[in-house]
Amino acid sequence: MSSFLMAILILGGSVSVFLLFSFLFDLLFSKTDTSLYKKRMSQLKTNGKTKVSDEESARQLIEKITSPIAKKIIPNLEYKEEKESKLAKELEITKWNKYYTPTTFRAMNLTLKIAAAILFLVVFQESLIFALILLIIVGFGINFLFLNSVKETRFKLLSAFPEVIKIVQGYLSANQPLPIAIENSLPYVDEVWRELLREFVINARVYSQEECIDMLSDKVDIFEVREFWSLVKLNLKQDIDIKESFENQADKINNLKESIINDKIEKRKSFSVIVQGPLLLDMIVIFGLPTFVQVMNSL
Repeated sequence: MSSFLMAILILGGSVSVFLLFSFLFDLLFSKTDTSLYKKRMSQLKTNGKTKVSDEESARQLIEKITSPIAKKIIPNLEYKEEKESKLAKELEITKWNKYYTPTTFRAMNLTLKIAAAILFLVVFQESLIFALILLIIVGFGINFLFLNSVKETRFKLLSAFPEVIKIVQGYLSANQPLPIAIENSLPYVDEVWRELLREFVINARVYSQEECIDMLSDKVDIFEVREFWSLVKLNLKQDIDIKESFENQADKINNLKESIINDKIEKRKSFSVIVQGPLLLDMIVIFGLPTFVQVMNSL
Protein backbone atom coordinates (compact mmCIF):
# COMPACT_ATOMS: atom_id res chain seq x y z
CA MET A 1 0.00 0.00 0.00
CA SER A 2 2.79 2.32 0.90
CA SER A 3 4.57 1.57 -2.37
CA PHE A 4 1.35 2.43 -4.28
CA LEU A 5 1.09 5.79 -2.48
CA MET A 6 4.76 6.41 -3.16
CA ALA A 7 4.20 5.79 -6.87
CA ILE A 8 1.29 8.23 -6.95
CA LEU A 9 3.34 10.89 -5.17
CA ILE A 10 6.25 10.40 -7.60
CA LEU A 11 3.89 10.61 -10.57
CA GLY A 12 2.21 13.75 -9.16
CA GLY A 13 5.58 15.34 -8.47
CA SER A 14 6.79 14.55 -11.98
CA VAL A 15 3.68 16.11 -13.53
CA SER A 16 4.03 19.18 -11.30
CA VAL A 17 7.70 19.63 -12.24
CA PHE A 18 6.82 19.19 -15.92
CA LEU A 19 4.08 21.83 -15.73
CA LEU A 20 6.37 24.22 -13.84
CA PHE A 21 9.15 23.89 -16.43
CA SER A 22 6.62 24.22 -19.27
CA PHE A 23 5.31 27.46 -17.74
CA LEU A 24 8.84 28.84 -17.29
CA PHE A 25 9.77 27.81 -20.83
CA ASP A 26 6.72 29.58 -22.30
CA LEU A 27 7.36 32.61 -20.17
CA LEU A 28 11.00 32.94 -21.22
CA PHE A 29 10.99 31.78 -24.84
CA SER A 30 7.46 32.27 -26.15
CA LYS A 31 7.28 34.64 -29.10
CA THR A 32 3.69 35.59 -28.23
CA ASP A 33 3.35 38.70 -26.12
CA THR A 34 0.53 37.91 -23.73
CA SER A 35 -0.29 41.52 -22.98
CA LEU A 36 -0.32 42.36 -26.69
CA TYR A 37 -2.50 39.33 -27.35
CA LYS A 38 -5.02 40.43 -24.69
CA LYS A 39 -4.97 43.97 -26.05
CA ARG A 40 -5.68 42.75 -29.59
CA MET A 41 -8.49 40.51 -28.38
CA SER A 42 -10.10 43.41 -26.51
CA GLN A 43 -9.80 45.56 -29.64
CA LEU A 44 -11.50 42.86 -31.69
CA LYS A 45 -14.31 42.67 -29.15
CA THR A 46 -14.67 46.46 -29.16
CA ASN A 47 -14.71 46.64 -32.94
CA GLY A 48 -17.33 43.93 -33.03
CA LYS A 49 -19.69 46.05 -30.98
CA THR A 50 -21.52 49.09 -32.25
CA LYS A 51 -20.12 52.17 -30.62
CA VAL A 52 -22.83 54.30 -29.06
CA SER A 53 -22.14 57.95 -28.34
CA ASP A 54 -22.78 59.47 -24.94
CA GLU A 55 -25.56 61.58 -26.39
CA GLU A 56 -27.29 58.55 -27.90
CA SER A 57 -26.95 56.53 -24.70
CA ALA A 58 -28.40 59.42 -22.68
CA ARG A 59 -31.23 59.73 -25.17
CA GLN A 60 -31.99 56.02 -24.91
CA LEU A 61 -31.96 56.22 -21.10
CA ILE A 62 -34.40 59.15 -21.17
CA GLU A 63 -36.68 57.24 -23.53
CA LYS A 64 -36.70 54.25 -21.17
CA ILE A 65 -37.48 56.41 -18.13
CA THR A 66 -40.26 58.33 -19.85
CA SER A 67 -41.65 55.41 -21.88
CA PRO A 68 -44.63 54.54 -19.58
CA ILE A 69 -45.91 58.11 -19.35
CA ALA A 70 -45.03 58.93 -22.97
CA LYS A 71 -47.08 55.99 -24.25
CA LYS A 72 -50.03 55.94 -21.83
CA ILE A 73 -50.58 59.46 -20.47
CA ILE A 74 -49.14 62.03 -22.89
CA PRO A 75 -51.32 60.95 -25.88
CA ASN A 76 -54.43 61.53 -23.73
CA LEU A 77 -53.44 65.07 -22.78
CA GLU A 78 -54.57 67.95 -24.95
CA TYR A 79 -51.68 69.94 -26.36
CA LYS A 80 -52.05 72.56 -29.06
CA GLU A 81 -50.08 72.13 -32.26
CA GLU A 82 -48.69 75.66 -31.93
CA LYS A 83 -47.20 74.85 -28.54
CA GLU A 84 -45.87 71.54 -29.84
CA SER A 85 -44.21 73.31 -32.78
CA LYS A 86 -42.80 76.03 -30.51
CA LEU A 87 -41.39 73.42 -28.10
CA ALA A 88 -39.75 71.55 -31.00
CA LYS A 89 -38.10 74.77 -32.22
CA GLU A 90 -36.87 75.67 -28.74
CA LEU A 91 -35.44 72.19 -28.24
CA GLU A 92 -33.63 72.48 -31.56
CA ILE A 93 -32.26 75.96 -31.04
CA THR A 94 -30.96 75.13 -27.55
CA LYS A 95 -29.55 71.75 -28.73
CA TRP A 96 -31.74 69.95 -26.20
CA ASN A 97 -33.10 67.95 -29.13
CA LYS A 98 -29.97 65.79 -28.80
CA TYR A 99 -31.64 64.24 -25.76
CA TYR A 100 -35.34 65.09 -25.97
CA THR A 101 -38.18 65.07 -28.43
CA PRO A 102 -41.24 67.19 -27.57
CA THR A 103 -42.99 64.03 -26.35
CA THR A 104 -40.13 62.79 -24.16
CA PHE A 105 -39.57 66.28 -22.74
CA ARG A 106 -43.21 66.59 -21.69
CA ALA A 107 -43.12 63.03 -20.32
CA MET A 108 -39.94 63.75 -18.33
CA ASN A 109 -41.50 66.96 -17.00
CA LEU A 110 -44.56 65.03 -15.79
CA THR A 111 -42.43 62.16 -14.44
CA LEU A 112 -40.35 64.55 -12.33
CA LYS A 113 -43.48 66.26 -10.99
CA ILE A 114 -44.89 62.87 -9.90
CA ALA A 115 -41.54 61.96 -8.30
CA ALA A 116 -41.44 65.35 -6.55
CA ALA A 117 -44.94 64.82 -5.13
CA ILE A 118 -43.97 61.37 -3.81
CA LEU A 119 -40.76 62.73 -2.25
CA PHE A 120 -42.73 65.55 -0.65
CA LEU A 121 -45.20 63.12 0.95
CA VAL A 122 -42.35 60.95 2.24
CA VAL A 123 -40.14 63.75 3.62
CA PHE A 124 -42.57 66.43 4.85
CA GLN A 125 -43.26 64.61 8.15
CA GLU A 126 -39.57 64.87 8.99
CA SER A 127 -38.89 68.36 7.63
CA LEU A 128 -41.43 70.54 5.86
CA ILE A 129 -38.80 73.02 4.61
CA PHE A 130 -36.62 70.27 3.12
CA ALA A 131 -39.70 68.68 1.55
CA LEU A 132 -40.65 72.00 -0.09
CA ILE A 133 -37.10 72.42 -1.40
CA LEU A 134 -37.20 68.93 -2.93
CA LEU A 135 -40.63 69.65 -4.42
CA ILE A 136 -39.41 72.85 -6.09
CA ILE A 137 -36.05 71.48 -7.33
CA VAL A 138 -37.25 68.10 -8.59
CA GLY A 139 -40.66 69.21 -9.81
CA PHE A 140 -39.76 72.47 -11.51
CA GLY A 141 -35.97 72.26 -12.00
CA ILE A 142 -36.07 70.99 -15.58
CA ASN A 143 -38.50 73.72 -16.65
CA PHE A 144 -36.33 76.40 -15.06
CA LEU A 145 -33.16 75.09 -16.74
CA PHE A 146 -34.85 74.77 -20.12
CA LEU A 147 -36.45 78.24 -20.07
CA ASN A 148 -33.17 79.74 -18.92
CA SER A 149 -31.36 77.95 -21.77
CA VAL A 150 -33.91 79.28 -24.29
CA LYS A 151 -33.53 82.82 -22.96
CA GLU A 152 -29.73 82.62 -22.97
CA THR A 153 -29.62 81.20 -26.52
CA ARG A 154 -31.93 83.94 -27.84
CA PHE A 155 -29.79 86.59 -26.20
CA LYS A 156 -26.64 85.11 -27.78
CA LEU A 157 -28.32 85.00 -31.20
CA LEU A 158 -29.47 88.59 -30.91
CA SER A 159 -26.10 89.79 -29.58
CA ALA A 160 -24.18 88.18 -32.46
CA PHE A 161 -26.70 89.17 -35.15
CA PRO A 162 -25.29 92.66 -35.98
CA GLU A 163 -21.81 91.21 -36.46
CA VAL A 164 -23.22 88.45 -38.70
CA ILE A 165 -24.96 91.02 -40.90
CA LYS A 166 -21.80 93.10 -41.06
CA ILE A 167 -19.72 90.10 -42.23
CA VAL A 168 -22.28 89.00 -44.82
CA GLN A 169 -22.63 92.58 -46.05
CA GLY A 170 -18.87 92.69 -46.67
CA TYR A 171 -19.11 89.75 -49.06
CA LEU A 172 -22.23 91.16 -50.70
CA SER A 173 -20.30 94.36 -51.44
CA ALA A 174 -18.03 92.18 -53.60
CA ASN A 175 -21.11 91.40 -55.78
CA GLN A 176 -21.48 87.85 -54.45
CA PRO A 177 -24.95 86.23 -54.36
CA LEU A 178 -26.52 85.92 -50.91
CA PRO A 179 -25.98 82.12 -50.52
CA ILE A 180 -22.32 82.44 -51.59
CA ALA A 181 -21.80 85.43 -49.28
CA ILE A 182 -23.28 83.52 -46.34
CA GLU A 183 -21.20 80.43 -47.16
CA ASN A 184 -17.99 82.49 -47.22
CA SER A 185 -19.00 84.12 -43.92
CA LEU A 186 -19.35 80.81 -42.04
CA PRO A 187 -15.76 80.64 -40.68
CA TYR A 188 -16.05 84.15 -39.21
CA VAL A 189 -19.54 84.26 -37.67
CA ASP A 190 -20.33 83.36 -34.08
CA GLU A 191 -20.76 79.66 -33.36
CA VAL A 192 -24.37 80.16 -32.30
CA TRP A 193 -25.20 81.36 -35.86
CA ARG A 194 -22.91 79.03 -37.81
CA GLU A 195 -25.16 75.99 -37.94
CA LEU A 196 -28.25 78.05 -38.83
CA LEU A 197 -26.44 79.76 -41.69
CA ARG A 198 -24.97 76.45 -42.86
CA GLU A 199 -28.51 75.10 -43.17
CA PHE A 200 -29.41 78.22 -45.17
CA VAL A 201 -26.58 77.47 -47.62
CA ILE A 202 -27.65 73.82 -47.97
CA ASN A 203 -31.30 74.75 -48.47
CA ALA A 204 -30.30 77.35 -51.09
CA ARG A 205 -29.23 74.50 -53.39
CA VAL A 206 -32.82 73.26 -53.54
CA TYR A 207 -35.09 76.17 -52.61
CA SER A 208 -35.32 79.81 -53.63
CA GLN A 209 -33.78 82.57 -51.53
CA GLU A 210 -37.21 83.68 -50.30
CA GLU A 211 -38.03 80.15 -49.10
CA CYS A 212 -34.64 79.85 -47.39
CA ILE A 213 -35.24 83.16 -45.60
CA ASP A 214 -38.63 81.87 -44.41
CA MET A 215 -36.99 78.70 -43.05
CA LEU A 216 -34.34 80.71 -41.22
CA SER A 217 -36.85 83.17 -39.76
CA ASP A 218 -39.07 80.30 -38.67
CA LYS A 219 -36.24 78.77 -36.62
CA VAL A 220 -35.08 82.04 -35.02
CA ASP A 221 -38.12 83.30 -33.16
CA ILE A 222 -36.71 86.77 -32.39
CA PHE A 223 -38.63 89.85 -33.48
CA GLU A 224 -35.63 91.93 -34.61
CA VAL A 225 -34.19 89.06 -36.65
CA ARG A 226 -37.51 88.16 -38.27
CA GLU A 227 -38.13 91.83 -39.10
CA PHE A 228 -34.75 92.18 -40.78
CA TRP A 229 -35.16 89.08 -42.94
CA SER A 230 -38.74 89.93 -43.83
CA LEU A 231 -37.56 93.30 -45.19
CA VAL A 232 -34.78 91.57 -47.13
CA LYS A 233 -37.35 89.18 -48.57
CA LEU A 234 -39.63 92.09 -49.50
CA ASN A 235 -36.77 93.81 -51.32
CA LEU A 236 -36.01 90.60 -53.21
CA LYS A 237 -39.62 90.41 -54.38
CA GLN A 238 -39.40 94.03 -55.55
CA ASP A 239 -36.23 93.21 -57.52
CA ILE A 240 -34.11 95.45 -55.33
CA ASP A 241 -30.44 94.49 -55.21
CA ILE A 242 -29.68 92.39 -52.12
CA LYS A 243 -26.64 94.53 -51.38
CA GLU A 244 -28.80 97.68 -51.28
CA SER A 245 -31.36 96.00 -49.03
CA PHE A 246 -28.61 95.27 -46.50
CA GLU A 247 -27.22 98.81 -46.78
CA ASN A 248 -30.67 100.34 -46.33
CA GLN A 249 -30.98 98.64 -42.95
CA ALA A 250 -27.54 99.63 -41.70
CA ASP A 251 -29.01 102.22 -39.33
CA LYS A 252 -31.40 99.68 -37.82
CA ILE A 253 -28.54 97.25 -37.26
CA ASN A 254 -26.45 99.95 -35.58
CA ASN A 255 -29.39 100.89 -33.34
CA LEU A 256 -29.90 97.23 -32.52
CA LYS A 257 -26.23 96.91 -31.59
CA GLU A 258 -26.46 99.94 -29.30
CA SER A 259 -29.61 98.59 -27.63
CA ILE A 260 -27.87 95.24 -27.02
CA ILE A 261 -24.92 97.02 -25.43
CA ASN A 262 -27.30 99.06 -23.24
CA ASP A 263 -29.12 95.86 -22.21
CA LYS A 264 -25.81 94.30 -21.20
CA ILE A 265 -24.95 97.37 -19.13
CA GLU A 266 -28.36 97.31 -17.41
CA LYS A 267 -27.98 93.62 -16.64
CA ARG A 268 -24.57 94.21 -15.09
CA LYS A 269 -25.98 97.06 -13.01
CA SER A 270 -28.83 94.85 -11.82
CA PHE A 271 -26.40 92.06 -11.01
CA SER A 272 -24.16 94.44 -9.06
CA VAL A 273 -27.16 95.66 -7.06
CA ILE A 274 -28.15 92.07 -6.27
CA VAL A 275 -24.60 91.22 -5.17
CA GLN A 276 -23.86 94.46 -3.30
CA GLY A 277 -27.31 94.78 -1.69
CA PRO A 278 -26.79 92.16 1.03
CA LEU A 279 -23.25 93.44 1.69
CA LEU A 280 -24.54 96.99 2.10
CA LEU A 281 -27.28 95.77 4.43
CA ASP A 282 -24.71 93.92 6.55
CA MET A 283 -22.55 97.05 6.79
CA ILE A 284 -25.55 99.14 7.86
CA VAL A 285 -26.45 96.59 10.55
CA ILE A 286 -22.85 96.33 11.81
CA PHE A 287 -22.27 100.08 12.05
CA GLY A 288 -25.77 100.85 13.27
CA LEU A 289 -25.85 98.15 15.94
CA PRO A 290 -24.07 100.18 18.67
CA THR A 291 -26.45 103.10 18.15
CA PHE A 292 -29.42 100.74 18.25
CA VAL A 293 -28.15 99.19 21.52
CA GLN A 294 -27.73 102.65 23.09
CA VAL A 295 -31.26 103.65 22.11
CA MET A 296 -32.67 100.41 23.55
CA ASN A 297 -30.72 100.90 26.80
CA SER A 298 -31.94 104.48 27.14
CA LEU A 299 -35.52 103.21 26.89
